[in-house]
Amino acid sequence: MNEQKYAGFWIRTLAAIIDSILLLIIILPIITVIYGTDYWTNESFVKGFWDVVFNYILPAIAVILFWIYKSATPGKMATKLTIVDAKTGGQPSTGQLIGRYFGYYISMLPLFLGIIWVGIDKRKQGWHDKLAGTVVIKNNKTEPVTFESKVYPTTLGEDVSCAKIPFLQRDWKVTKAVIVGFVTEAVLYGVLCSIIAIIFLVILVAQGVRPDEIENAVENALNEKVWLKYGSWLIGTFARIVGTFIVGYFTKNKHLLSGVIYFVLSLPWLLWASDAYSQWYGIWCVQMIVAITIGVSFGKWAKTRYMNKNHN
Repeated sequence: MNEQKYAGFWIRTLAAIIDSILLLIIILPIITVIYGTDYWTNESFVKGFWDVVFNYILPAIAVILFWIYKSATPGKMATKLTIVDAKTGGQPSTGQLIGRYFGYYISMLPLFLGIIWVGIDKRKQGWHDKLAGTVVIKNNKTEPVTFESKVYPTTLGEDVSCAKIPFLQRDWKVTKAVIVGFVTEAVLYGVLCSIIAIIFLVILVAQGVRPDEIENAVENALNEKVWLKYGSWLIGTFARIVGTFIVGYFTKNKHLLSGVIYFVLSLPWLLWASDAYSQWYGIWCVQMIVAITIGVSFGKWAKTRYMNKNHN
């Protein structure tokens, strides 16, 4: 059963907050890498070409594409909201959605009155919705309660049903896959780094470095960031792709959700790394996003291929 109702002001505000957080996680590190920390003290409205690209053009393209292909942004999908045509209830046209995006600027100009209008309007339409001819609805999908009964005869010959309600049983597939992925990444990273370290020590000994000089030689290499720039970075990328491949393989249709969870749980490490090597924050953030996307997508593809092969 699928019950629909107009999405109100607060649920849409929550969706907008989720979207804003996701954009900040992606855009802020990149902007900081390009312009440095001076970007945040610069009082200019537009800081340069890349400022316009990452803060205005790319978000606009991303939002409109999400509307076209999913009828919702990630925030709206998380809160089960959908944008539909106000007359037919169907998918809005591309022209409507583009007009809706630019209608946001009209809604925000008079002290955000066009946004606040959502809480006043009977159909919960903001000015941008009215201009584009769209409404936002909330899908409340409810599952009918079903029972799997086992019959036990009593001394009176009556039947006593012991039933269970399926939707109360939690599916831990995503959680298990993410945990296994993290463990795999950590173990693989540790093993590969150990192998590299052993090889490095063997090379030093072969070059005639005395045992009492090995510690200084290793310290000099680390100070020059040779291993951090190349070896550690490549090993970490490979380990993360393998870990997220496992996540994508075992979650299949939930691979994107699993990838987002994996990224969010990786943020503490990323923040620690940025504290130690702040100039690398943007690079590591992009590396993490790309590696997770490749891993979960390839995992889903491998699982689909395996299932199709067995089915045929």
